[in-house]
Amino acid sequence: MAAAAAFRLPSRRAFLGAFILGLALVGVTAILYATSTGTSWLADRAEKLASVDEIVTESEVAQLHLAQTLLLGTDLPAGLTTPEIVTASAEAATRTMEQLEGRVIEYGDPDLTAAAGTYTERATEMLDRIALGDLDAARVLAAGEVTTSHDRLSRQLAALRGGVMADVAKARSVSGVVAIVTGVLLILVIPVVVVIVYRAMARRQLRRAELEAKLTAAHELSRAKDEFIANISHELRTPLTGIYGFAQVLEEGSLFDPETALELLNLIITQAGELGRMVDDLLTAARANADVLSYEVTPIQVEPQVAEVVPAFERVDGPISTFIEHVPVMADPVRLRQIVRNLIANSRKHGGPSVQVIGQKVGDHYELAVVDDGPGVPDQLLGTMFERFMHSGDTPLVSGSVGLGLNIARTLARGMGGDIEYKRMDGFTQFVMVLQLAPVQAESDARPEVIHV
Repeated sequence: MAAAAAFRLPSRRAFLGAFILGLALVGVTAILYATSTGTSWLADRAEKLASVDEIVTESEVAQLHLAQTLLLGTDLPAGLTTPEIVTASAEAATRTMEQLEGRVIEYGDPDLTAAAGTYTERATEMLDRIALGDLDAARVLAAGEVTTSHDRLSRQLAALRGGVMADVAKARSVSGVVAIVTGVLLILVIPVVVVIVYRAMARRQLRRAELEAKLTAAHELSRAKDEFIANISHELRTPLTGIYGFAQVLEEGSLFDPETALELLNLIITQAGELGRMVDDLLTAARANADVLSYEVTPIQVEPQVAEVVPAFERVDGPISTFIEHVPVMADPVRLRQIVRNLIANSRKHGGPSVQVIGQKVGDHYELAVVDDGPGVPDQLLGTMFERFMHSGDTPLVSGSVGLGLNIARTLARGMGGDIEYKRMDGFTQFVMVLQLAPVQAESDARPEVIHV
């Protein structure tokens, strides 16, 4: 009897409790597996969404390069640009389309790959027409097959993005319900597992946050580029319209009025200068993105470079004071003139009426400062003034500006081993470029040092 009592079967209540506990463990395991699988699926969809947004950005940039190349090709017969500039723009467009095709192939959607292939074929045909000088055919392609194929590609991208976004929204809703049920079961059944699950979920949430941050950054970049594309056509058209209008007035009879003719010619030169600055900034930005910027750094004097830039501004907006110490520096003269043009243009547009250019040796380096008596840079722009596509608040860009001037100036200065910094002192705004001093030797004996960046 004692032995039989020792090996008694568990009571019905104990058996039922064990059964319920087993079911709970199985349920928790199933829910945890579903949560983990759902989270992985959600992360995969988020990555696909990021890929689609990157393809959208590449397609818009490719379209911008094509429009820029067609505009430059149209300007070539009039002598407003050079074959080298047109070729560089066409090469940039080709590189962008190659990157677009690569991203589409990597995404792996056959229909999207076919649409991207059609677009790049039509775009390449348009570039070939421009290279051959057949601008009429290039315009027809741009307005017809290129635009149609780009629109088709954009519609497919929008459809893909909408589908992925719908999947993500649905998965998030289901994941939220599953997470609540899982939490309750864990608290009631296996409190220890809470810590493990929390750590796993925290890691996944961190990954999700990083993906969302990446998506946000991509959206911001896309928005900035969309704004840039919307503004650049207007900004390029403004000086072109002025040049065309002033030339028409001259043709209609103002040539016989020397005073009026001289005034109109000055305006044409000014508008052409602004157009040239914008094109220079765009091409420099493109070369910087492609890592093909080069510099011929050699010992030079700063004063002749400044003297070559200043008269164009004085002819329109009045005199500019210059105080340049005669000290040789290490710089590329072409890049140095572009920096000075951008800094003076920035002061003329956003600074005060009085502008000075001051160059002097300070310690073991040379400082070239563009100074104005304007109100200075607003506090909200202090951290971003040297970034691309930045301008004052929500106001539209002004003629001769594409939001690249300060960024290009700093890029070129750093490429020559210097830098540019902003200072506000005693009511004056200063953009100070720091340059390296030239070694003590005759300038005529120096050979340019070519630096590829």
